[in-house]
Amino acid sequence: MTILLWLGGMIGVFYGYVKLWGRVSNNAVQVELHIPQQRLLEGDLLEIQIRLVNHSWLPMPYVEVNQPFPQGIVMISGEDLLDHLRILTYLLPKQQLIRKITLQCCERGLHRLEGTELKTSDGFGFSEQRNLVHSKGKILVRPQRIVHPGWKVIYQELMGEKSIRRWYQEDPSRLAGVRPYHVGDPLKRIHWSATARTGEMMVKQFETTSQNQLYLLLNQQFFKYHRSGAMSRLVDFQCRLAASVFDYAEEDGLHYGLYTNGNWQGVRPLRIAPGNKPEHWNRVEEALGRLRNGANLPFATLMEEVRPRTQPGLVQVITAYWDDDIAKALTRWKEDGHTINILFVMEEESGKLPVTDRFNITPITIPKEASP
Repeated sequence: MTILLWLGGMIGVFYGYVKLWGRVSNNAVQVELHIPQQRLLEGDLLEIQIRLVNHSWLPMPYVEVNQPFPQGIVMISGEDLLDHLRILTYLLPKQQLIRKITLQCCERGLHRLEGTELKTSDGFGFSEQRNLVHSKGKILVRPQRIVHPGWKVIYQELMGEKSIRRWYQEDPSRLAGVRPYHVGDPLKRIHWSATARTGEMMVKQFETTSQNQLYLLLNQQFFKYHRSGAMSRLVDFQCRLAASVFDYAEEDGLHYGLYTNGNWQGVRPLRIAPGNKPEHWNRVEEALGRLRNGANLPFATLMEEVRPRTQPGLVQVITAYWDDDIAKALTRWKEDGHTINILFVMEEESGKLPVTDRFNITPITIPKEASP
């Protein structure tokens, strides 16, 4: 009889505990994800914190946290790289637990963390709760600088001697006189009255100015129809190439801007007018990190929309695709007085290089190990 009483008492206590735990522990455990805001490049490590708090005066015998990571972000656990985090622990009444996690940023892009799954139980399996905590965590990974054989030499050949901080261009608003026509001079510069007076083809000659602009045109169109698809390996390499160009331009004191037909969070194509302030460099680098795969309009269309808003300067084109429309659009840029340089990105050394004598085209071959 005594044993039955003891057994009944234990069952009553156990039943009361389960009921009380289920009532009191409702949303008692809070999980928070803290991601520090810092500049991250491809390959960098990031330490984040996960904070668990038990607001109840009852213990939490079983607490499970599952946090998946987006593609391109992995967790370092010893010698293993994991695509998700799983924590199994317990919490005493009013206890707080903080876990530090080291992540590796493997791919460029804006990575959004999905919701955190939180599971708590009474420890016996009779009562449990599952909650999905929606996280607003974001990790922006910017492009690493290019590691390419001879790249710095290629850049200096395109830009000129590094000791020349700004090179001189003719300013179309400052007419200096006329001179005889030379092959390659734009027809719009012909001075018709001087030609009629001298009987020789004459063109306008303008004063030079050191105020120069660098326009980087980044093409993410890879097929005739721009929405046919994208090649992530090429896109990432192009972004690294662009970041490297901007780094050198920043060192040389140039005003530089970014124009691309690549997809991003905005409605219209990404356009950043030339500038050279410290915040401008950060804005351009961040934009390269946010670019997604694919093009939202043909590259030739982008160039036609941007051209009327530019002043004569250096145009640096980065592209892996070429067609007649692009050539015609660049010809009009050249007729406006721009100097055109083209970095043509190819997957293999056997790739087909555009055949043209109107532009300076430098082939850039992606190394087999293009990832940082």
